[in-house]
Amino acid sequence: MKKGRGLMTTDEYKKIVSASVSEEAEQAHMMAWCAWAQNTYPQLDLAVHVPNEGKRSAAAGYKLKQAGMRAGFPDFFLPVPIIDTDGRLIYSGLAIELKKTGGRPTDKQIEWLEKLEGTRHAVAICWGAEAAIELIGAYCRKDIDNIRRSTHSAEQLEAIRPKKRAPKVSKINFKRLSYFAVGCTQTAITALDILINGTVTGRSLVIVLALSVAALFTMVREVGRG
Repeated sequence: MKKGRGLMTTDEYKKIVSASVSEEAEQAHMMAWCAWAQNTYPQLDLAVHVPNEGKRSAAAGYKLKQAGMRAGFPDFFLPVPIIDTDGRLIYSGLAIELKKTGGRPTDKQIEWLEKLEGTRHAVAICWGAEAAIELIGAYCRKDIDNIRRSTHSAEQLEAIRPKKRAPKVSKINFKRLSYFAVGCTQTAITALDILINGTVTGRSLVIVLALSVAALFTMVREVGRG
């Protein structure tokens, strides 16, 4: 399709539509296809989706972890090996981390794929259900060339891994630092005045009071900013 005023290419249209779809909808699409395709690929009866995603309460998350849930485990797992005609193991199974268009894998998801890749599993990050379906079909057909083009090696996974950023000092740390500095200043001024004059004078009390008011004003202003 040629682009014109108010027009877009088919690929651009598909990208926009895909970006508006949630990962849960992509998962449902993929697993519905697996159920539909079992007549063609009986091995898909063993396909499973591991529901690690989704928001949960802290209590529910704790219970699931106690029951054995592992953060980052791939969304799709097919424990069916591919063995060549000589009886040699090519792949132990297939693992897919499914993302919607524009989605990014987490560090834990990359770690799981690396572990599975190290145990002879075919692993991939697929953006969109259609890409996952294409790979699953190739795996069930034992189309090794297509599998290798669509899956990721350890080196490729490392390149996709989210880059770690230097930790930033949060606003709350700046606040605490400013309060600590004011407190230290108050103490130092009072101690110095006592050393010079031998007693606590009215001047030192005024200085401490002024600094305390300034610290209180700063605290109220920062809290007001949220």
